[in-house]
Amino acid sequence: MLAGDTYVQQTLVAPLFTYKSVFDGLTRQEQTVFKKLIERKSRSQITKELNIVERSLENYLSKIYQKTGCKNHEELIKKFGE
Repeated sequence: MLAGDTYVQQTLVAPLFTYKSVFDGLTRQEQTVFKKLIERKSRSQITKELNIVERSLENYLSKIYQKTGCKNHEELIKKFGE
């Protein structure tokens, strides 16, 4: 904090805006799946936690990858994860 204000390092600003704009473009259920992917949850963990079938998860993943420009789970984590 500087002079009572919050300071955000410039190198973090662009990725934060990118993350927010991508995240806001997802449906509510896609956002939920996206968060679980970033948390490095497995497909089986996600289907159990969300009480969905594998085919539904595949549909969500396809839409998430399309909207984020990522090809797979690893690329998604690299681009948006910690």
